[in-house]
Amino acid sequence: MASTYMRAAGYHLHVLRLVGGLYSRCQFNTRRHMTKFKAAGLASSGKAVDVGKDEGTGLGLKKAPVIIVGAGPVGLTLAILLTKLGVRTILLEKKLKLTDHPQAHFLNNRTMEIFRRINGLGHEIEDQQPPMEHWRRFVYCTTLAGPILGLVDHLQPEDMAMHRSPTGIAHFSQHHLVRLLLKHAFDLGIVVHEVSRMPPMCSNSQSSNIGEIYMGHELKSLHANSSGVTTRVLSFETKVETVMHGSYLVAADGAGSIVRKIMGVEFEGEADMQKLINVHFRSKALGRHLARTNPGMLYFVFNARAIVVIVAHDLRSGEFVAQLPYYPPQQNFEDFSPEVNSRSMKIYIH
Repeated sequence: MASTYMRAAGYHLHVLRLVGGLYSRCQFNTRRHMTKFKAAGLASSGKAVDVGKDEGTGLGLKKAPVIIVGAGPVGLTLAILLTKLGVRTILLEKKLKLTDHPQAHFLNNRTMEIFRRINGLGHEIEDQQPPMEHWRRFVYCTTLAGPILGLVDHLQPEDMAMHRSPTGIAHFSQHHLVRLLLKHAFDLGIVVHEVSRMPPMCSNSQSSNIGEIYMGHELKSLHANSSGVTTRVLSFETKVETVMHGSYLVAADGAGSIVRKIMGVEFEGEADMQKLINVHFRSKALGRHLARTNPGMLYFVFNARAIVVIVAHDLRSGEFVAQLPYYPPQQNFEDFSPEVNSRSMKIYIH
C-alpha cells in the first residue's frame, strides 16, 4: 500500500492508493486511521447524503464523510469497516455489475486477519475455499494429463501453525469474495444503486443513512479545498453528472486508477511487464481427474507447441483460467478467437 498526502493553502487531500494491496501486502492500520476519522468528526452517522443541488453547477449534490472509488475487494472492505465504526461512505464503481471472471485468488494472513473483523467473513472463506490439498502445490508438466516435470509444495507446516497469527492463508477467488463482501455490506444497511437493466444484487432502496454503493458511476473530476474533496460523477445509464462531496477520498480503483490519473500521480515501477490473454473455462471432469491424480494451484505447461500457466481456481467445480502469452504487435487480440482457444486447450490438457 502506498499513500499520497498533499498539502496546499491550508487544506489536504488524503488518497490511499491501494493498488492490489488486499491481495498482496495490505498493511492498512485500521485503528490508526480510524483515530484520524474520529478526531476529524467523521464518526457520527449523520442523516441522508442527498442534499439537493450544488450551488455552483446546479447539479445534484450528495455528501458523505468518505468517498471511495472502486468497489473491488479493497473498496468494499474499507466501506464495511468504516460503516462498522459509524462512518458513512459513498462507494463508486464504474462497472455495471460485478465480474463473473476469476481474478486474484490468494489471500495472505494479514488480509484474513482483517476479514476476522467483518462478522465471520474469515470463517466463511475458510469454510468455502477448496481443501488445502487441492492448492498447496505448483505443478510443472508437459500437459495437464502428461508427464510431470516437477512439483513444488509452496506451503510448509509452520505456514498453517498459526503461531504468529490467529488466521491462515486462503485460496478463494476474487469473484466469489466480492459477492460475500457485498452481502456483508448489505447486512450492515449499505444500499446498492444499480443500473436498471442489470439483475438485482442486493437492494432497490433509494437512499441510506448508513452508506451507498453506486454501480455504473464513473469519477470524472475531483477538486480539493478547505472544506474537503468535491467530485463530479457520471452515471452510465442516465448520462447525468452528480456532484459528490466528502472530507476524504480513497482511491481503491486498481493499477489503472482514474484518481491517480486525475491527480497527475506518476505510476511507480514497470508497467505491462507481460501481456496475457485469460481464457476462463470449466470442466468438472478435468477437476475431478486432477484432484485425484495431481492436485495443484498453478500448472506450468511446457511443450513444443505451447507455454501456458493454468490457474486452478477450484478443482471441485472444475473452474480454471488459462493464461496465454500475448505478444503485440506480432499478435493481434483477434487472433485469440473462441475456436482458436478451444483448439489450444486440447494442446494444454492432452
